[in-house]
Amino acid sequence: MILIFIGILCVVQLVLYLLKGKFLPKIPDFIILDLLILLNLFVFPKIFTSILLPDDLVCGLPVMGITFGFWIFSNLAVIVVHFSRKGIMALVRTKPQQRV
Repeated sequence: MILIFIGILCVVQLVLYLLKGKFLPKIPDFIILDLLILLNLFVFPKIFTSILLPDDLVCGLPVMGITFGFWIFSNLAVIVVHFSRKGIMALVRTKPQQRV
């Protein structure tokens, strides 16, 4: 379930980048990246721990696993999507004679 959410988050990130160029005001790419990283660090783990775990469970191991999963895998996915898009856009913008 978390991996599906991470995939959806990556698609949302790409859609935000596409909309940023056409409809949204000029927002730097790193603002979108920073916002998603902050959401991964603080908001999404709390949402998923409250959904997946009942209130009477006192063991902290599932909470720690969900939190570290978002910290590591989701932030890694967001950063990879960001730099992949930057690299692809740099290749598209260069003239064909300049490509090596």
